[in-house]
Amino acid sequence: MGGVVKQMFSLHELDYQDILQSEIPEESMLAILCNFKKEEAQVVLSKIIQRLQELSKDAMRLQKYIRQLLVWSRLRNLTAFTTQQLQEMA
Repeated sequence: MGGVVKQMFSLHELDYQDILQSEIPEESMLAILCNFKKEEAQVVLSKIIQRLQELSKDAMRLQKYIRQLLVWSRLRNLTAFTTQQLQEMA
C-alpha cells in the first residue's frame, strides 16, 4: 500500500530573511515565526513592518496585516515589542 508521507517542520527552523523576501504580504508576515538568528527582535519586527508597508496596496490592507502581525506576535511573546515598533513608526 502506497501512502502519503507527510513531513512536519517548524517555521522556527527557517531563516526569517528568506520568508521576508516574499512578494505576498501574508507570507512575509510569517517571518515573525521564523528564526531571527542573532538579530534582536526589535530589528526584525521593524523589517517586517517596513516590508508590509512596501507590499500593501492601500492603508486599509496595511492595517489588516498589522492586526494579523499583532496576533502572531503573541505566539513569540513579542506583543510589547510589536506594539512599541508600531508606535515608533506611526
